[in-house]
Amino acid sequence: MVSDVDLSPLLGSILTTEARHQGWISSAVLQGNAWSVPEDTPVSFSPVYTAALSFITSCPETNPTLPFTQFAALAYDAATGAVTYPGMKDGDFIAVYQGLSVGTYPVKNGKV
Repeated sequence: MVSDVDLSPLLGSILTTEARHQGWISSAVLQGNAWSVPEDTPVSFSPVYTAALSFITSCPETNPTLPFTQFAALAYDAATGAVTYPGMKDGDFIAVYQGLSVGTYPVKNGKV
């Protein structure tokens, strides 16, 4: 949890940027509707924590360890349309959240 209210505007600005990223994925990558659906995508703390980590440069050593999991970074190859991540193997799944819908996609032959 963020206890410094002065960070609220910054955190809110990150959320709107993430919304634009979702719009691009929806339209350009998935060939779907780029605009919002009637519901936003609810997520747990771990995806938010993972997104915020790229903006965190340091923390006091006195801070407790947070009980969240950092997700692996995804890589997208625009030439082939392949999505990969470190340690990816056949039998894994990628979940894509859009609104209240979740699409799961299997890893086959090292690709999604």
